[in-house]
Amino acid sequence: MSKLELKVIDTWKLGSDAVKNPKKYNGFLGVSLTSPYYNNETIELYLRSANNYFAKIALLPVDIPYKYNYIVFEGLSEDQATQKALDLGNRMEHFFFVTLRKLNLENKTTILRWQDIIKYKKCNYILTFLRTLLEKNSKFFNDVHLHIQEQTLVIEKRLLRAKQKLSDLEFEQQRKTLFRFLVDEIAIFIFVQEFLDYPIRLSAYPETDVTKNIYQASYNDLVSIWGLSGKIGHIRLLSEETS
Repeated sequence: MSKLELKVIDTWKLGSDAVKNPKKYNGFLGVSLTSPYYNNETIELYLRSANNYFAKIALLPVDIPYKYNYIVFEGLSEDQATQKALDLGNRMEHFFFVTLRKLNLENKTTILRWQDIIKYKKCNYILTFLRTLLEKNSKFFNDVHLHIQEQTLVIEKRLLRAKQKLSDLEFEQQRKTLFRFLVDEIAIFIFVQEFLDYPIRLSAYPETDVTKNIYQASYNDLVSIWGLSGKIGHIRLLSEETS
């Protein structure tokens, strides 16, 4: 009988050291609410892998950024969209509790919620900085746009279909609203890695070029401006069937 296992696809920065030296670092898994990679079976696999690699584990439901999709594609107000995203995150948190209990990982794992993280002053500073950068730095804007095109084709296609009903100004405003999803996610992930002591991110997705460029000073020296250590990493795992 075949079964699913996770395979390391690539690593970034300290990710390779985390693979070679299990339990040396703490790490976290950010789970997208509608990702095709994360379902009941695979989340268990990712948690087992996290337990193998990390001394302590954090789980982060990526919920509130989904409000931007609801604002653009469903016409919800920001308050309505935020509540809908939170409801999804609450259901995912309940599933996490059930799964952690099943795997006996409750005492080793912390569940981080978006609405709590953004209360940190430093987190809000980074978040606001990146949102402003999106408006003022053309390279940053273009890199975010490129990532959306490459990684989120469904959203890009939906937006292009909607363009027929919008003026050029409205279309660009909606595009920028969707870009906020990625910008907010990058800001929160960096904060969790740099300031909450979970330096290694575990994910089914590759590390974004935008994040890599931040650490390579492509948008000015944000590492120094934000007071980052740069001692973070990423491990990409994908499932494959084995006999």
